[in-house]
Amino acid sequence: MAVPDLKQANEQLLLAAIREQEDAEAARRLAAELEAAIAREKILASASMALMSSFDYRETIFKVPSLLVPTISDWCAIEIVGPEGELDHLAAAHLAERNAAMGPVTGREMDMMVSGGVIAERVMASQKPELRIGCSEAAENAPPGRPKTPFKIHSCLCVPVVARNEVLALIWLATWATGRELGPAEVRFGEELSRRAATALENSGLYHATKLAVRMRDDVLATVAHDLMNPLTAIRLSAASLLLPKPGTPVNEETFRLAGRIERSVESISYLVEQLTEMASVHTGQLKLHATQVDAAAIVESACDIADPLAAAKTQQLLRDLPSREVVVQCDAERVRRLLSNLIGNSIKFTPPGGSITVSARQVDSHVEISVEDDGIGIPETDRDTIFGPYGRGSATDQPGKGLGLYIARGIAEAHGGTLAFDSARVAGSRFVLTLPISQNPPASIP
Repeated sequence: MAVPDLKQANEQLLLAAIREQEDAEAARRLAAELEAAIAREKILASASMALMSSFDYRETIFKVPSLLVPTISDWCAIEIVGPEGELDHLAAAHLAERNAAMGPVTGREMDMMVSGGVIAERVMASQKPELRIGCSEAAENAPPGRPKTPFKIHSCLCVPVVARNEVLALIWLATWATGRELGPAEVRFGEELSRRAATALENSGLYHATKLAVRMRDDVLATVAHDLMNPLTAIRLSAASLLLPKPGTPVNEETFRLAGRIERSVESISYLVEQLTEMASVHTGQLKLHATQVDAAAIVESACDIADPLAAAKTQQLLRDLPSREVVVQCDAERVRRLLSNLIGNSIKFTPPGGSITVSARQVDSHVEISVEDDGIGIPETDRDTIFGPYGRGSATDQPGKGLGLYIARGIAEAHGGTLAFDSARVAGSRFVLTLPISQNPPASIP
């Protein structure tokens, strides 16, 4: 058997060692890349949580730089684009290194050191990230007021945050203290981070725009409702003065009929205006209560007395089930009575002739529970999640109304520290339950 040449054998051993070393280095590189990729994913997850934590865009994006340093970069800054296209420095973070104090703080300062101030302009125009590698600028490009000491920037990345074809912010990243460089992986990371930041900023803008629109709507609604009351009163008084007969003069049936029609129309509009005013107050949390100590049974009885003629007109039974002793609550008696009148009126409206409505009150622990129950058409399961919203009328009804009553009623209940709910366990008919906190003080009389 031929013996291998010693030189050839040594060469083979050397090649095998080189291959083994290359494989080991490749494995180390792959392990390092995998570790970096996992770290980037963790930071993206943390950034997403931070960006979704609030609708205040400054508060959410303010947290981003501290998440990226030092894992992704040695320095990070955020600039928000103002209404006139100006850049407003928002937040920054950097390594607490000995030379960090000599470095740039804002994105504008970084831009001046790296490019003389052209990167931001180009990124804003192109809406694409820009990466600079191997940047080293001398003191002549340092921003005013910075130490006149050369400061080496190894790499710099500027990523735009774009939504609806508009740049909302710039994310700046840079390395200097560690000697590492940003590369394509960090560019991809920055682009993904910018997409998530854009969604957060856009959602924040939509949220605040919606809040502003709602506030403006409520202000207009309250103003219009308030201003309508005066002309309605004038219409009522003028109609009465012109159309109703004077003492000692014969009654003109047609004039009397027209006067009644005007009166009913004014009452209908006045009721709608009152509902709109109440809805605006409930929606803005400005519902003013005039609370006194009253007997819950007295409020229920008062509301039922008002509704008795309506039930009788439909040959319905309006039943009471009230406690034998006083159960005192502190509430705005007039508003609670109107709340109950609304619930009872709905039951009368949606219960066929000959049906029955039962209004009951009982003490349950530290609150009183008042329920309005009927054997009417009930509320379809598909409508039960929306009936308490503004304009939340059931899909199965053709009855007149704007769907404001239950929204206002729940607002009144919650303003008292109570609740108003629909008993979803019922198969037929409807049952609404109002709870109010009990008071220990003696009651006042209910007119």
